[in-house]
Amino acid sequence: MGKTIKISIKCFGMFRQFGNVIDIEIHAGSFADEIKSALIINIGDKHRNLVESSVLANDVGILPKEYVIQDSMNLSILPPVCGG
Repeated sequence: MGKTIKISIKCFGMFRQFGNVIDIEIHAGSFADEIKSALIINIGDKHRNLVESSVLANDVGILPKEYVIQDSMNLSILPPVCGG
């Protein structure tokens, strides 16, 4: 496997119950969707639906599932919102 990199995920909404930031480690070359899997392991499987219905974003925009992470970075996780 490749090198391990650190991803810092800033929390918003329902994710604030886990703190302001969650740090995880993944292998360089992982897809954005794999970050979600690592996050579920970190915060517990009972939060799987919340994680899977949320999106990851960097400072440019929302990351597609197949976005490849090559280096350590800061991301945000944005939970679904309701409005009306």
